[in-house]
Amino acid sequence: MKKILLCLVAMAAGQCIVLAQVNYLPGVVITRQNDSLRGLINVKNWVTNPGEIDFKSDKESASHLYKATEINGFVIPQENKVYLSKEFIADVTYYETSTLKEQAMSVESLDTTAFVEQLVGGSYPLYTYTDVHHRDHYLFEAPGRPVTELVYIKTIVATDDGSGLYERKIYQQQLDTLFQDDPQLAKQNRFLGYYEKPLVKAFLAYNKFKDPTHAEEIIQKKKVRNPVWFGVMAGVGFNSYKSQGPFYMANGNSYKSSVNPMLGIFIDIPFPGSSRKFSLYNELLYKTISTSSVLVGPVYNDYAGDIVSFGFGYAQLNIMAQYTYPKGIVRPFIHVGMGNAIVVKTNKNDYYDVDAKKHETAVDGIRKHEESAILGIGVKASRLQVEARFSTGSGWLSYSSSNITSKALQIVAGFRL
Repeated sequence: MKKILLCLVAMAAGQCIVLAQVNYLPGVVITRQNDSLRGLINVKNWVTNPGEIDFKSDKESASHLYKATEINGFVIPQENKVYLSKEFIADVTYYETSTLKEQAMSVESLDTTAFVEQLVGGSYPLYTYTDVHHRDHYLFEAPGRPVTELVYIKTIVATDDGSGLYERKIYQQQLDTLFQDDPQLAKQNRFLGYYEKPLVKAFLAYNKFKDPTHAEEIIQKKKVRNPVWFGVMAGVGFNSYKSQGPFYMANGNSYKSSVNPMLGIFIDIPFPGSSRKFSLYNELLYKTISTSSVLVGPVYNDYAGDIVSFGFGYAQLNIMAQYTYPKGIVRPFIHVGMGNAIVVKTNKNDYYDVDAKKHETAVDGIRKHEESAILGIGVKASRLQVEARFSTGSGWLSYSSSNITSKALQIVAGFRL
């Protein structure tokens, strides 16, 4: 067991080191004095815009944390990304059309300083910001004006026919006012959609109209909206066992419960367009089980009072569907799926004859493949997650009519790398 645990720990540690090395890319920090500091920036698959970055001048130097309030921004040339520190107010109210009746009527506003991603440069730049609900916001800046959100409001209104979704496309009025000195452009964009591509096109055209020499589009790689997540997990299983069938080690015998550890790695693969609500959650883990029983039976049976002990180490692959509630910092989630495990180590398979005071193999040819049904519920906060999980096991006896099955309450903690 120790060797397998060490192997899994080494795999997780190695993966963490590799990811840490890949995340450091050449970059430039722009100070408040508009000086450029060249070095390495820890570039992560940010789901929301960062409020701080990790910077070091070279591979050997210590890292330094820069908050958005401390620098003007940073550039990642390799990714063609420009992030600027901006103070702004945005409507970050969460709306989901599939659960209208559950939506709050109040508006949630965010007043913050964060790194916004620049999409268009020039005198009238366009920025984008993704909030904690994975909702994209578009913001612009103009001479003499602070950073302003292009406002797109979805709200619920009550009518005689019931509640419904109402959209207020205030951003179209904002663009009409902003582009008023170019009537043709204003007319073209009067019914503009609230998406990156048309907004970039509109702001690029207006910057060229105002000053053709200073308009530029920040050409960037396609955003990974829902990246695949890797992580490590560890937990403990509270196992109980049930015997059934005519085989004398199963029939009428009570097996002791046990508490056993588990350790492994996971990969969380989101379904397309689900904003991480639905994903395929897979685990590769090592777990153990252990139990024993004092056999019962009529006194004339040779085995009455003898002791059997079992202990196995399993390598298990769990494949589960995951639903995560998409709102809030602490997010509940549910797992439903199945597991398949293989015995990789036999710790105990012992039969102790009390009268003869002799040990021998309890069961020849144990069943090495175990199938499990899994149901779990838990919560996530940032990179951490905790889950309570119910799991069943198909047992290790290879007889068709007899078996010793298991049920487990598992407490599992995970950390996303």
